[in-house]
Amino acid sequence: MDNNVVYDRICIGRFSPFYVLDGKRFNDAMAKGVSCESYMKYQKNSSTISFTRGRNPYQVYEYCVDGVWYRRAYITPVRSSGVFYMGDYGRPVVVHFNSQNPGLSVINKSMSVDEAMRQYALTIPSTEWVESNNDEMISSDNQNVEVVNAYKQYEDYKVTALEIAALVSGIVAFFTGMVIWIIPWASAIICLISLMKPKRNRNMAVLGMVFAGFGIIESFVGLFGVLYMLTDFFGNMP
Repeated sequence: MDNNVVYDRICIGRFSPFYVLDGKRFNDAMAKGVSCESYMKYQKNSSTISFTRGRNPYQVYEYCVDGVWYRRAYITPVRSSGVFYMGDYGRPVVVHFNSQNPGLSVINKSMSVDEAMRQYALTIPSTEWVESNNDEMISSDNQNVEVVNAYKQYEDYKVTALEIAALVSGIVAFFTGMVIWIIPWASAIICLISLMKPKRNRNMAVLGMVFAGFGIIESFVGLFGVLYMLTDFFGNMP
């Protein structure tokens, strides 16, 4: 965060459906007008970025100011894995930005989204993200103005049958894992497949994976219980 920047305006943004491995590099690229799509290709292919794959990732949030979309990495102490971010995809956040340069912003965690909407008459963005065109930059008062085009980054966070199956299988695994040991493992595979699908809200799959995890623990408990009873039974035979 640049302490010299004045964040004098507020809007409602949302977390983007991906994370980045180098938050500062990503923000610098966005400030220079690099398209998000180009950056993600760079991150995927760059040996420099590949070197950072062991590091913790950064969430990305997006917001729209005067018809122009911006994305920035949320620079904050990060979690151990990008998997923990999946449940946040599409979740609204309060964004403070600089009125002279809207590309500079921070997330305000001290104010709830509902409070900001009531106090400033704001709305949650419902339109699709549009990508800035890196080849069409124009200058106005020494500032870059992005020319946007209709680039569809993701669909409207639709819940799919696979996600529902992941959640249902996780719940079944939680209640049956003690006696039907294969169900938790099958559920975990279903949840993993759902989590790997792009352009979707992953809340159900994440919750299903949590239930499946408990089911897997239960399956081990059930297995060890059966082994213990068998050992005790054969040990007491004359």
